[in-house]
Amino acid sequence: MIKTLGFVIVFFFQTVVFSQTRVLEMEFDQVEDASLYEFEFRIQGESKLIKVLSLKNPVVEMELPYNHYEFRQRTRDQRKVPGPWSAWEKFTVTVPEIKITNPAEKMRIETDSFDFEKISINWNPNPGIATYQITAMDIRTNQEVLTQISRTNQVELELPVASEYKVSVKTILDENVASDLEQTASVQFSVIAEALEKPDIISVKSEYSRKISWEKNNLAESYQVLLERYDRVQKRWRPLMVANDFKGTELKFNPQWGGGQYRLKVGAKAPFRKQSDFEVDNFELASVRTPAAEYNASVTKSIDRINGFYAQASWLITQFSMSSLVHESHTTTRVKPLGGTLRVGTGYFKSNYSWGFSGFLNSSHVILNDQNKAFNSLDLNALYRYKFTYRDELRLSLGLSHKELPVLYGDEQMNQSGFHKANVSGPRLAMEYWYSLGPQVGLQMNYSQNFYSFFENQSAPNGRRVKVPTSFQLGMMMSYKFNDTVTALIGVTHQEESYEYEATERSGADPIVAGTLNNGFLKADYIGLMVEIGL
Repeated sequence: MIKTLGFVIVFFFQTVVFSQTRVLEMEFDQVEDASLYEFEFRIQGESKLIKVLSLKNPVVEMELPYNHYEFRQRTRDQRKVPGPWSAWEKFTVTVPEIKITNPAEKMRIETDSFDFEKISINWNPNPGIATYQITAMDIRTNQEVLTQISRTNQVELELPVASEYKVSVKTILDENVASDLEQTASVQFSVIAEALEKPDIISVKSEYSRKISWEKNNLAESYQVLLERYDRVQKRWRPLMVANDFKGTELKFNPQWGGGQYRLKVGAKAPFRKQSDFEVDNFELASVRTPAAEYNASVTKSIDRINGFYAQASWLITQFSMSSLVHESHTTTRVKPLGGTLRVGTGYFKSNYSWGFSGFLNSSHVILNDQNKAFNSLDLNALYRYKFTYRDELRLSLGLSHKELPVLYGDEQMNQSGFHKANVSGPRLAMEYWYSLGPQVGLQMNYSQNFYSFFENQSAPNGRRVKVPTSFQLGMMMSYKFNDTVTALIGVTHQEESYEYEATERSGADPIVAGTLNNGFLKADYIGLMVEIGL
């Protein structure tokens, strides 16, 4: 009796390039008393036989192109009598599978590109396949970004950065006819763009601010935000708020957050882009940040010094009144020249600190006998301020002053005069009372006293020591604060100085006894404008 044969098909690659065929081996069960095994092969859907085999052993080896096939089988016994044909059984000679070797699945390809990047796609070569179709799909938008044909097992795709892609490689048997025998392999990967630009933080302008913001980065979808407060006791920064996916560009301050020194770090983030470096901003916040507290602070700030180094420059129109008595020449001189005084200097005051320092150079000019006469002075001071209320404060300064004192001489009857510069030095004490009239306007009253007789000198015209019994200045000024770095002042100042020195002794018809004093007096009234600028 003849039995139906069971079988197993084993495929082998054809070694002839681009033959589009595969070698297969079909192994069937042996049938008792069978002398021959007969096989017929045809393409599915066709009646024409493409191969007929008669074999002594139930093993079929042959080469077939890629296609859908069917076959039937029968056996002959020892008498060569054939048995019945089996039913047609279907099988397919398939195209070998493709394996993409590069890039790896779910690979993150980091680049330094802002727009496009060339990505190399590699797969194992497929015997018998001459053409491949490569398709790239943007997963984020679900849109096809490109399709191209390759004759090799490698292609370079130029893809937009900052997205995720699915690239498919498909075998093409015939470019003009589609086939269900073709194989497709795909891989997903992401192309990471260069780092985003750091966001520009809009610095807090006032310690009473209730929020802080930064410029929007058009490519960023969120921000990493870290707000820290400095612990003055432990001397380290403590995190106050951490947000890894902060939406928006504005951070409002919690009223419960105390005053002190703060540090904000902001980094821009976007899918498939490297995060930006952190932008860092340091700022101070007051303990109470209500509108009322902010107004009081603005009133205080109208008279507050610049925070840090500052420069001053002033020009004063000066009306001088000078007089002198010189015994050696028996002359009394009085002049009232009009002049000007230029004052420049620099100083330092730290916000919320009581101590500071300053240094100023003054140069006064007058016209005497149609000649420009100048005398200068230099002041170096240590400063201390004491606040009474949020509206007013007292500023004290103690330092040293050096001055070219104008010692007048001449003959009033002959309308001739001039002066000798006597160099005097000594301690200087000054005070200023400031009162705020509003957020930008302030009032200042000042007084200073110089002790030029404190140090010895031999600078009188006759080489004797000059003593300065009187040297003071008082004034009043109005201030206007344009912004945090520029303040202007205008006002009036009155100054008085007197000096004396021993006349040279002589005998004869016009004697001068020892201890006779020459003396002089100087008054000056100023109308001045001063500008203070933060550095």
